[in-house]
Amino acid sequence: MKKTNKILLTTLFLAFTNTLFAQEKSNNIDFSIGTTTNYIWRDAVTNYSAIQPSVTYTFKNADLYLNIWNSFGARSNTNDLETSVTLGGSIFNNENIELSTAFIFYASPFPNFGEFMTSIAFPIKNSKPILNMFFTDKRAIYTSFGILEHEIFHIKNSIVLLDTSFSYRFNDIEINNGFRDFNIGISTPVDFKHFTASIYTRLTRIIDLKSNHMQFGVNFNFK
Repeated sequence: MKKTNKILLTTLFLAFTNTLFAQEKSNNIDFSIGTTTNYIWRDAVTNYSAIQPSVTYTFKNADLYLNIWNSFGARSNTNDLETSVTLGGSIFNNENIELSTAFIFYASPFPNFGEFMTSIAFPIKNSKPILNMFFTDKRAIYTSFGILEHEIFHIKNSIVLLDTSFSYRFNDIEINNGFRDFNIGISTPVDFKHFTASIYTRLTRIIDLKSNHMQFGVNFNFK
């Protein structure tokens, strides 16, 4: 049954990708694929490497997007496939503040589970502090605050970026509430003719478990 679900979801993902790339307005489509040595979802460590393709379609003349994202785990004998569909958009955007929201539907491994996300970003020079809040059943379950892509220094024609986040999980089905994880990572994007490759490493500290976990990987964003 699990293998059948994987085949079905993979087929739907490829079909959706082909449909999008067939559109005349190809500039509305973004495709990326990433790899990681240790997939970590918020404060949950899966302990498996993964390949993670993503397709995003941005609707013309609207601050609205549709994204399909997958995480294919290296261990085929376990239910380590994650699939999510996100519909979101910008509510308010100027040079001082960016407000957006999205609905995330998980097809696997949490069937029929959905949540709302609200993001508030404050763009400043060379960085973007951002607050993400996730809601389900009319209550917040997870909140993170971090800084995205803070420019540290240049290496020849490339730059080194810093990402950090600190998270708090509210009481949620047998999971203790409180501060849960701290993340810090660096990445280096390298531009090529048809894609940008971003090499990264990240350290995650699971506060409740007092454990550290490293990630290494590369993300490819196709132009």
